Amino acid sequence: MRNSMPTIALKALLRARHMHGYSEFVAEYRRHAKALDLPVIPEPPTKAHYYKWVAGQVKGLPRGPHCLVLEHMFPGWTVERLFALSDTEPQTEVVADGALSDELAPSLSAAVLNGLWVTTYRVEDVGCHVDLTRLTAVSGHRVTGRNWPPEPRSEKVHTGYRNEIDAELSQRHLVGHWRNSRDSYYFGALHLAVLPGETILSGLYTANTSDVTVVGEPWKWVRVNETATADTDLGELRMKAPEQVYALVQQRSRLDPPLGLADITE
Repeated sequence: MRNSMPTIALKALLRARHMHGYSEFVAEYRRHAKALDLPVIPEPPTKAHYYKWVAGQVKGLPRGPHCLVLEHMFPGWTVERLFALSDTEPQTEVVADGALSDELAPSLSAAVLNGLWVTTYRVEDVGCHVDLTRLTAVSGHRVTGRNWPPEPRSEKVHTGYRNEIDAELSQRHLVGHWRNSRDSYYFGALHLAVLPGETILSGLYTANTSDVTVVGEPWKWVRVNETATADTDLGELRMKAPEQVYALVQQRSRLDPPLGLADITE
């Protein structure tokens, strides 16, 4: 039997999110610190303090607003539990309502995915497709979404595809299906990984092109900064040229900040 060394829950949770370095932690820390809407945005710990945290070498608990940020990063975890030593891996709550993958509990809450995302993929004979999709958490592990307004755009056709999405989080994977609401024929599946920092979703979609043919292509999503969209009527906006938005999205890494509406709309 393998002996397990005591570790703090924070380290195990970061490992579950595949966040193994200081720069990855800082990117996620800054995003959650900004979301708290405090009078002064908290700064992340120094590199030395971060490694003391994950090594369990802090006396007591972190000072100042660090506790607020950490509890926002890990919903359902108090800072006392995050820094408690344990011989076992922390467990998230197992889904209990007959969902897609009951045995694979999400390692983050679906609420983290709430908001606007610019998404891009390619379609054979059509070229680039771009849209602005709003995801809405309807439970701790399930999200729904739709990609209008504004109207989606595709490179070689007059109108883009209006997609409705229903998906579930299994660990850090968003798995579900989409349907083109403009007709009753085209539909498919999606499988996206939620990259550390939760600003990029990256994976694949599958689609039917006939009753006996299935195709698949990469599908990439980048979070859009929602702070500046509160008073914006999305129905009045128009996506920039599909080729331009597609190229912009493909260049983004998980350490980049969210895009602004001005980056992707005319």
